[in-house]
Amino acid sequence: MTAWLGRLLPRLGAPMGALALAGCAGGPRSPMLPVLGAFFPVWLFAALFGVAATLTMRVVFIRVGVHDRLPAPLLVYLCAALAFSIGGWAVWLGEGPPLDR
Repeated sequence: MTAWLGRLLPRLGAPMGALALAGCAGGPRSPMLPVLGAFFPVWLFAALFGVAATLTMRVVFIRVGVHDRLPAPLLVYLCAALAFSIGGWAVWLGEGPPLDR
């Protein structure tokens, strides 16, 4: 690591942390879904949908023979899980996640 980068990283910690926390206060409340009387955040269901869809995609890729030809399978499946999660969120709620606010 170069010397200037070693001096810069500690200075960026507090501003980057503040930006990350500012993103948590995007709206009046996060979307919740009542399940058996308890409220669960919708992002949790979107993430579970993304993981389940990606596991299904992986099984299909293995059976078809595409899995062996992927250059970076972990990266491909991680991006697929993210895409399925955001897509599921958009289809279910009719809008994207609160990244655009």
